[in-house]
Amino acid sequence: MIRRSTWIALVILAALIGVVFYLRYEQQAVKAESKTVPTPTVAYLFNTTTDGQPVSIKIEDATGTTVEVARDSSQAWAIDQPTRAEADQSSSEAAATQISSLRPTDEVDLAPDILGLDKPAYTVTIGFDSGKQHVMKIGSQTPTQSGYYVQVDSNKSVIVASEGIEALLNLFTAPPYKETPTPSVTPSPIPPTSTPAPATAAPVATDTTAVTPTP
Repeated sequence: MIRRSTWIALVILAALIGVVFYLRYEQQAVKAESKTVPTPTVAYLFNTTTDGQPVSIKIEDATGTTVEVARDSSQAWAIDQPTRAEADQSSSEAAATQISSLRPTDEVDLAPDILGLDKPAYTVTIGFDSGKQHVMKIGSQTPTQSGYYVQVDSNKSVIVASEGIEALLNLFTAPPYKETPTPSVTPSPIPPTSTPAPATAAPVATDTTAVTPTP
């Protein structure tokens, strides 16, 4: 006959075996889940992996005023509109970098006229070195003023953070003309003013003839 203590030992052993199998199962389940759950990727408004880098940026407002910069044959940025001129390279490159970093924060499923996209405040046409071109419409600002309603080509309308859009629009509000240093002009010395000599008083004639008093 099996003793009671033996039964207790067998029960404890069986429980330990069950715990070991449970822990192994949990570990395998966690490993499998980590393999199947994809790592979230950061979504950008423009895919520079496939499109390449911006080589031309044209911004037009609702009145038709246009500012455009583009890389020339030497790959330097130049202003094409409103007046063709040399461009400040750092400011132009900052605008190109800003385009590559724009990110949508949310999608919006509303009519374009509600979002200000039927008559956008700004239309941005961007050319990339792959030959692709995209048109981005910038509509109204969100009620909280934290973002702008934006539509790229015929894609869904999205919200983009205000600071990103406004940084890009600096290209329009302050076209990056290259500053021409103002030559320093040394003023000519003022010629000394000659002080006129004081006029010499005419000598007073003195009558030396003795006057004889009349008796």
